[in-house]
Amino acid sequence: MKDECVNYLRLEGDEREIKRFVLQAKADYGDGQPQRFLLDNFIPFPKEFCYVRENDPSGEIKAKLPLKYRFDDLDEWCMANWGTPTDAWDFTYNEKTDTYEFVAGCYPPVVGIIRISQLYPTLKFIYEYENFRDPNKRSPDHAKFIFKNGEVLHEKYGIKLLKRRHL
Repeated sequence: MKDECVNYLRLEGDEREIKRFVLQAKADYGDGQPQRFLLDNFIPFPKEFCYVRENDPSGEIKAKLPLKYRFDDLDEWCMANWGTPTDAWDFTYNEKTDTYEFVAGCYPPVVGIIRISQLYPTLKFIYEYENFRDPNKRSPDHAKFIFKNGEVLHEKYGIKLLKRRHL
């Protein structure tokens, strides 16, 4: 589990807004996998970054990306907009508690969760993460936050969470 961040996101608020969130979270990418929570469903990454990786051997298109997006690399864009260089994977959703569990690589997507909370201003986002990384790196191993409409209502670091909760 090295360099993985296990995340728990619980939603509170109007049932219709929660259903709208869940519907947006489970976009289908046509690969037969039910997508339950992807940052890209809420804060889409510019697809041009993927095109550049595959189709720009001269680097001409890549040279223009910073002018348009402020970044010339997808990982940098993801860190700035999501707080983590990769999207979520290994996700589950508990309909009874309106709780998601998912994994993100390296860093917790705190920035992304704050930004998503702005898209659903009436919902409360209770977000916890457990980081399975080298403790000498920059983020704490455990934290809990409560966000609403982009505001941090509560934050606590260094708390001990259960490993891989079962929803």
